[in-house]
Amino acid sequence: MLIFHSGHQTDHRTRHDRLQRASEAWNIQYPALVEAFLYWDCHGAPSSELPPDVGGDDIVCILCMDTFSRNTQCFRVADPTEHLNTMLVRHGYIACSPTDPSLAISLETLAIYKAFSTHCSQLSVQSFVCALCDLQGVCLLLLSYGYCLAHGGAVVSISPSLTEPSYWCH
Repeated sequence: MLIFHSGHQTDHRTRHDRLQRASEAWNIQYPALVEAFLYWDCHGAPSSELPPDVGGDDIVCILCMDTFSRNTQCFRVADPTEHLNTMLVRHGYIACSPTDPSLAISLETLAIYKAFSTHCSQLSVQSFVCALCDLQGVCLLLLSYGYCLAHGGAVVSISPSLTEPSYWCH
């Protein structure tokens, strides 16, 4: 008997479940992240950056975004028991995910957001992300539940029916 399926697995977790798991993962890492941040704040980032083409089991490559640039940076994992976020914070970045990070934002960029939002409480995270993407030439895919980074030369605006995306450039 042949069973056909679309190749997509159904995710039965609720949004609450996903947020709960992420929150628990961040809470486990919190003490080490504080220590790594204090180290970075006092000493700066260590100079163990590697070229993107270097591979190996103890090398992690992550897309890192700064205020005016984005590039793939490779880091040597000195302690395999250490969380990747702890290593990233020591290098001046924080990942967007507590587990299996693929994108990290510089702590200096977050300091800029904090300074702006302190003086302009109407500045939202989404507006700041849009501005960063404009500065770097990265386009966004606008979805009903938020923003998602997209590649290419146009911003995609999804219509309410979600069947016909409309393209526009800025």
